[in-house]
Amino acid sequence: MNTTTSSWRGAEIRNAALSVAVLIVVLLGYSRFLAFNETRAGSVLNDPLLARLPAIDASIPIFVLIYSALLLALITRLRESRMLLTTIHAYTLLVLLRMLMMYLVPLDPPRGMVMLQDPLASTGTGVPMARDLFFSGHTATLFLLALTAGSRVYRILFLVATAAVAALVLLQHCHYTIDVVVAFPSAYACSAVAQRLQRRIHPVDG
Repeated sequence: MNTTTSSWRGAEIRNAALSVAVLIVVLLGYSRFLAFNETRAGSVLNDPLLARLPAIDASIPIFVLIYSALLLALITRLRESRMLLTTIHAYTLLVLLRMLMMYLVPLDPPRGMVMLQDPLASTGTGVPMARDLFFSGHTATLFLLALTAGSRVYRILFLVATAAVAALVLLQHCHYTIDVVVAFPSAYACSAVAQRLQRRIHPVDG
């Protein structure tokens, strides 16, 4: 999927400011939702794949991959306004969709789960999240970066990072297999909606 790129213009700067403001509000609501979600009882799924995998702590490689990918995405998209805006819109939709799916499908942690140590994914109290399961936000976010990448090289890098993180969260037993599988169509849907929205707001010049 290719996103039309452009240099920053006045209208796009205003659009970016509004988009970032909306994202911040959504993330604040998301933080509150995660705290609420941790208090809910859910179901424990029978996962044949996890039952065959050893449980390891892969927190460090997982977050090295995630934050490196996010930094690369930010650096490569700052000069390409429409690509950056599309990514922001898609990620906002992804966060909203995750909240909806977690609310509709409450799950308890997989058996043998090793807590994923990520201070940015806590409620702000430093308490790791154990029930933010359906679907995998880390996998979905990296796949979203691949879908909205502006070049083949970056797309491949993000896809490799996505595959690695998807495998590592399963090895850590911090997600069910279904969480990881559903992350891919979810990210694709959010990317498609965001790109269509961007084309409506800023039709291709020429």
